[in-house]
Amino acid sequence: MPNLKIAIRVFNLCLLMLGVFQNPVLAQGCPGTCTECKPDALAVCGGGCVASLSCSNKDCSCSYSCRAGCHPGSPSGVLLEESIFTPHLQLVSDVGEHYSSSPTVHLNVVEQSAVPLALSDLTIQNEPGRELSQLAMKIKNQSTSPLREVSVMVVFLSPTNESLGGETFCEHLDTNPNEEKTLRVPLRHYVETGQRVWIAFRKFKTDAQSWSSEGEEINKSIRQHDAPPAD
Repeated sequence: MPNLKIAIRVFNLCLLMLGVFQNPVLAQGCPGTCTECKPDALAVCGGGCVASLSCSNKDCSCSYSCRAGCHPGSPSGVLLEESIFTPHLQLVSDVGEHYSSSPTVHLNVVEQSAVPLALSDLTIQNEPGRELSQLAMKIKNQSTSPLREVSVMVVFLSPTNESLGGETFCEHLDTNPNEEKTLRVPLRHYVETGQRVWIAFRKFKTDAQSWSSEGEEINKSIRQHDAPPAD
């Protein structure tokens, strides 16, 4: 019996260690994600126009939606009084077979000359029956030192350029210079045909450099290209 108890303890320890090594994002977490989420939502939606907000430091994710007809600077809507924090879907490494269609959307990358990283092969895939969307992309490390962490901000606009909402997710990486990694992220927002989707780096960290941007700055760059409709 003592040997059996020892075997059970060893087995449980192996399961625990396996979970940690298979899911480094959940193990490390991303402190500060929820602190950054609310000002990002206000920058994208406008004051008084945030309809909902959720974030999780544990899952390294943030998501928010805007009230219909709102855009930055709009005086309408109800002020966000309380943030509701709920877990985000976990990052996945493989494309699920249920993502069966690709909506026709305008995928754009915010120009950020200070960032030594490159985005490519951007695609969005949908599961129409359950209204689920997944974003896939490649991130290339163009710096001279290993890339350890990256945070990506996604902003959704309607076909008429009204703010629909946004998301931010953080991924812990181990990518050497000139190497790239493919990420596939299940989105909170369902992306429909005709929408405009903007993608930007929120922050990154290499062995030699740490850099971050503000949601307001990113949204300003987006609006220089996609202006909201006039009232």
